[in-house]
Amino acid sequence: MSRKLTPIRCTPQYYHKIWGGGRLAPTGGDQQVGEVWLLSALAGQETPTEGDDYEEASLDALVARYGDRLLGQGQTARCGGAFPLLIKLLDAATDLSVQVHPSPQEGGKDEIWYFLETEPTSRICLGLTEPMSADALRDITKRATLMDYLHWEPVRTGEAIALPAGTIHALGAGTMLIEVQDTSDITYRLYDYDRVDDEGSKRTLHIDEALRSATLEPHRLDARHLPLGTPHFVCREVTAKPELSQTITTDGASCAILVGISGTLALCDGESEAWQLAPHEALLIPAETLPLSVAPGDGKALMITLTPAEL
Repeated sequence: MSRKLTPIRCTPQYYHKIWGGGRLAPTGGDQQVGEVWLLSALAGQETPTEGDDYEEASLDALVARYGDRLLGQGQTARCGGAFPLLIKLLDAATDLSVQVHPSPQEGGKDEIWYFLETEPTSRICLGLTEPMSADALRDITKRATLMDYLHWEPVRTGEAIALPAGTIHALGAGTMLIEVQDTSDITYRLYDYDRVDDEGSKRTLHIDEALRSATLEPHRLDARHLPLGTPHFVCREVTAKPELSQTITTDGASCAILVGISGTLALCDGESEAWQLAPHEALLIPAETLPLSVAPGDGKALMITLTPAEL
């Protein structure tokens, strides 16, 4: 019988952004790092795996090699043989653009945001203040009055927000978060505050594409806390207890991705191997590796699993 797969770490990829805050930058590195990609199979922006077990293979290559042993029962076919999620950290020193993502069926994505750090004034844009037609919204963008028709919500550390594809949204300044999404980086900008990039040029807007994809009405915010889910994935919190070990499992239906929130989360397989997860790190646990025990301690992590393949 082959040896069970071990948890997988990837080499994070750091991205400069004009709105980046630098709190996620490596020591002495770029102080406008806005995004850290923890797990990615996006073509050209893959996060290579670490360690001897996986030989720096891409996540898609590991899915091709191990299939449901990695992703979970029935998930390989459901995901088209590709790794289905993109996991990022975001650090916003200034407001991000007002934007829209198309549906997963159109190559876009649903998202869930978990807020790691916020300021008293932190807020996010969620939808419009009132329903309107595409023509009306187009006219508003031409008149540069879009900000008057955007609905803003305050956000606090520890909250989580689901952003279905089509939601007009923007991340406000002073926030740092974990972003979980379908594998896609398609973003249509509606408005970008007339700011310029590092070369002095205004960033491109995508008004026509955004209007075709956008939900042109107020966004109903049903929940601010985990668990939260989309048709393809679910986010939960795993919190170690000071004097009690606990078990995480998916009963073979899915892999599990853990992203450290605070403290150190210690995991073990009941035999000899143990793994530790620090804040802002990600660990991909293959479906066949579970269950794992969470040792007593003070660590906390976001856990992401795929929804059952039959749904």
